[in-house]
Amino acid sequence: MSAAFRTSCTSLALLVLLAGCHKAPSSTPSQAAVAAPAPLAATAAGNGKCDAMPDHDYDMPAARFDETAQQLAHATGCGIVYDDVSLSPLQVKAVKGRISIRQAIHQAIDGTAIQVKQETADRISVGRR
Repeated sequence: MSAAFRTSCTSLALLVLLAGCHKAPSSTPSQAAVAAPAPLAATAAGNGKCDAMPDHDYDMPAARFDETAQQLAHATGCGIVYDDVSLSPLQVKAVKGRISIRQAIHQAIDGTAIQVKQETADRISVGRR
């Protein structure tokens, strides 16, 4: 199996895993089949799943990036996408307070080797600094 194919499969699996469970059926093609874009700079985001305010405060301890991202994404359906599997074990900061998923991700990765590469209303793409 080629390295490019394995990387694509890993990226797709992460996107599907982190896309959340509460997605309504749609007649449009699934976004899960679309590879994550890799722009050079972050773009402005709108109001969407990543901006929804939870009905509770977060009190998540510092943990591995993949664990934090999965917990945040699963609750809202905001996709947290990355294709560099070496980011998974990196430690991120604790997440505290009643904040959106977008704010929570920024809080968790602030001062780490991870940065936001692109943001949309329903997806946050991250990569290595």
